[in-house]
Amino acid sequence: MILPGLTLSASEPLWIGTLPKGELTQQLTTYNHTINAIGGYWSMTFSVAGDERIMEDWIADGLGRHLVLHDDALNVAWEGFANKIIANDGPLTVVRGDLLDVANEVELIYSSVDSTTTPPTVGLRDTAGPVLDAASQALYGILPVVLSTGGVDETIGGEATQIVNVFLEEHKLPVTSQQWGNVSPGKVSVTVQCLGYVHWLNYPYEQLGIGTVNTSAKIAAVLAASPNAAWLAFDAAGIEANAVQISQNEEEDNIAWGIIKDAVAYGGAGPGYARWLFGVYSSLRAKFVAIPDIVEYEALLSDPKLRVNLVGGAEVYPWNVLPGKWLMYTDFLPGYVAPTTLREDPRIEFIESVMFTAPDGVMVRGGNLETLSQVLAQLGISGVGG
Repeated sequence: MILPGLTLSASEPLWIGTLPKGELTQQLTTYNHTINAIGGYWSMTFSVAGDERIMEDWIADGLGRHLVLHDDALNVAWEGFANKIIANDGPLTVVRGDLLDVANEVELIYSSVDSTTTPPTVGLRDTAGPVLDAASQALYGILPVVLSTGGVDETIGGEATQIVNVFLEEHKLPVTSQQWGNVSPGKVSVTVQCLGYVHWLNYPYEQLGIGTVNTSAKIAAVLAASPNAAWLAFDAAGIEANAVQISQNEEEDNIAWGIIKDAVAYGGAGPGYARWLFGVYSSLRAKFVAIPDIVEYEALLSDPKLRVNLVGGAEVYPWNVLPGKWLMYTDFLPGYVAPTTLREDPRIEFIESVMFTAPDGVMVRGGNLETLSQVLAQLGISGVGG
């Protein structure tokens, strides 16, 4: 496959260093990536046809590798890491990963039972751990997991600790599985499933206290608390100020990505209650911004090349189309009288997600914007029904 003006390159995992592992463009047989308005660089999958050496290299050392797609102007079109490796060698398929299923720092939050009292005392909240595996962390980064359970008997020595230790032992290394069959042997190939670095927001965040803070300040604080900050230092320069208030209190079993999504759901201040977006993009830059209030992209349904263009301007190549923007189909419903707001115009969609498929395919998915979800979040109400 030839990627027009694009280069896909690999280097060693960021927690290890920056040593290049090669340029993959000429070996590709398939490539696609997805970028989401909530999340940013989300996922990417590519396949290469090769020999035993290429296959062995990816199975042995491929997990966690840093992958970057550049365009011909050296702008980053996608960036992330290898999360799963699928290798085919004739009748044998070997799967390595998911990387993010590894757990090398484990804590258990549990409800205990004290059977020395009559009746037994139940429901006492306690914790065991965290217990870590340094060797696994050196190989795969710090991957914390918070477990929860109930009914742990405090009178049985070390029951909670035993649960933590067994879980750690079983999850400190990536899983490898094999499948063999003589029905339809295939050629030697490798498929690599990648994720954006937003998926590393999988750590527990704790901030005990009363009062509120700006949503933008809370998001920045959660990002700064990454246990992998030595190599995964999110750039907060793209976080715009948002003065909407949110509780600063978070319990230790709340996960960073969930906390950030909750903060994003608050949107902007009334009376507009504008929707806000969050994503992690190139060079680990986190962006927290309000949705635009103008149309930036346009497309002609009658265009034989089905191109996306800047409004009144140049073509946006398929691999550079981004979510979080308004797209207008300029020859749809000719003569239609435009309503007062973008969200009411059927000729215009807000792009929630973009999928690029090499060499030149692009698919955009839109959504129906509403302000009620922002209002409910700011009122602390989970939802309404009719």
